[in-house]
Amino acid sequence: MDLINDELFEKICAGVHAVRDCARRVPNRTVGLPDNGTRYNISEKLAALSNRIWNDKSSSGASVRDLLRYVLYGGASEELPQRLWLGITSPGKLTGSASALSVK
Repeated sequence: MDLINDELFEKICAGVHAVRDCARRVPNRTVGLPDNGTRYNISEKLAALSNRIWNDKSSSGASVRDLLRYVLYGGASEELPQRLWLGITSPGKLTGSASALSVK
């Protein structure tokens, strides 16, 4: 997981339509941009959103890095589809698992 840094994560986010759409719609203040009437382009909003996601922690203290590490390496490879599905359908449960296991 150390191969992914904030810059690569932003590029990954840029390739996901749902993230780009969210970046377009999210209020400036939610992603740490000044809420002073400035109109930001999609690249600026996407950078701010991906930075927010990359640096935020869940209520249990897990980061997106912890979540990705858990999904990819947090158990038997045969269980990867279940971890992926859990991440899609119940991300809260998955972040709890990721922080509890602290998979490195």
